[in-house]
Parts: sequence; structure tokens; C-alpha cells
Amino acid sequence: MGFSSESAISWSYTLLLLLGLLVEIGASQNQCKESRCGNGPAIRFPFRLKDSQPNQCGYPGFELSCRGKRTVLELPIPVKFHVKSIDYKSQVVKLYDPNDCLFGELLKINGLSVSPFGFYQDPQRDYTLFNCSVLDRSTFQGMIFPCLSGPGYQVLVVRSDSPVEDVPLASCTKMYNISSVPYVIFAVDGKYLYLNWTEPDCTRCELMGNGCRLKNNGSKSQTECFVLPKPSQTKKFVAIGEFLLEH
Repeated sequence: MGFSSESAISWSYTLLLLLGLLVEIGASQNQCKESRCGNGPAIRFPFRLKDSQPNQCGYPGFELSCRGKRTVLELPIPVKFHVKSIDYKSQVVKLYDPNDCLFGELLKINGLSVSPFGFYQDPQRDYTLFNCSVLDRSTFQGMIFPCLSGPGYQVLVVRSDSPVEDVPLASCTKMYNISSVPYVIFAVDGKYLYLNWTEPDCTRCELMGNGCRLKNNGSKSQTECFVLPKPSQTKKFVAIGEFLLEH
């Protein structure tokens, strides 16, 4: 029993739809595939490369960009932190300032309330900045930041609750207070800032070795785990679909 012309047309149409879907799946996977800026950290959901990947590849507020071979976190604040590493299982991103003045960059922002990130497991303190003309390092408690200082003066930073005798008032003038600064900035090197995120929570997916993505149900916030395709499978979907559609 042979196929009727109507059945052949219907079958051809169904096949074309199926092949088109395969191409679309493969192309989508390629769009959102893991990427890097040079030798920087792996970039995958919830992060996305702002200028080369569509919105659905990432979560709102998790935009990255490449500046040369460096990875830059695009926050809605007037600073550009560079990314040293991303721990997707712990959901922690390690940042630094390429100009080696991390504290100076923190002075430009008023907390992180406008971003999806928070300071990671680090006590926060209030500090006071002083402009000092002459300082004898043995007579005071605090930190001097050369990147904030200039010819003829130094910027001294002390905890706001420090005893008044710890501040060399004779040679310093108070500038202003700054609140909720991570204590790690005043560590031995003070080069890195650690931020974490709680939403979206992809920890379970990462621990299982799976991928994490936005649910394909119109929701802008719900996520799901999925089995990561092997690179050969993704290429095969695209190649087979494109070949059959062209012939």
C-alpha cells in the first residue's frame, strides 16, 4: 500500500518542522554555550556576555563583558570591577580593581542594593577618612591608601569607633564617614572583593554536574536544571538539520 500525495506532503511538512526544531535547538545551545574572555573564568548561566549573547542566556543583573582578555562585571553602579574567578557551586564571584585601588572604587558606590549581589561572609565596618599632611606611622592606628593620596598629603582610614587618641588630630582633617565596608579590604593585600548571590539558586544543578537555565514557561525568574549536551551532539544537531533542509 503506497503513500498518497497528501500523506507525502504531510510527512514532508512534519519532517521540515522537526528538522527546523533541531537546528533551532542546536543554534540556541551554541548561543548560550560556555564562553570566556581570554584565559578568564568560565562564563555560563546565570552570567552572560552582554554584547554577544541574548538575554535568555543569563539572569537579569548578571551581565559580563570582555575588555581585551579581561572579564568585567557590568553592575548598575559607576564602577567596573574585573572578575578574577567565579565559583558557581558556592555562588561567589571574586573581583578586583585593575588600578589596584579597590577601596577607592568602593567609595564611589552606595552599597549594593541596586545589584543582585551582596558582600560574602565578611564583617562590615564603618570607617572615617582623614586628610593628613604629615604622619608618623608609629603614632596612629589605621590604614594609609597611596592610591587616594597625593603630593603633600596622605589619606588615612580608621574605624569610626576607634578611640580618639588613635587619630593624629594635630596633622589631620576629617573628610567624611563611609559605612558598611567589608573588612577584607583592609587585609594584608586587600586586592580582592568577594560578592555572592542567592537568586537564582543553581547550586543543586552545579553539584550534580548539570546546567542551569531559565524555565521556558514565560517566567523571568524560575530556573531549572538540565543535562548538558556533549559538544559533538550539539554540532551534530546543527549539521544534520542544516544539511537536510538544504537538500
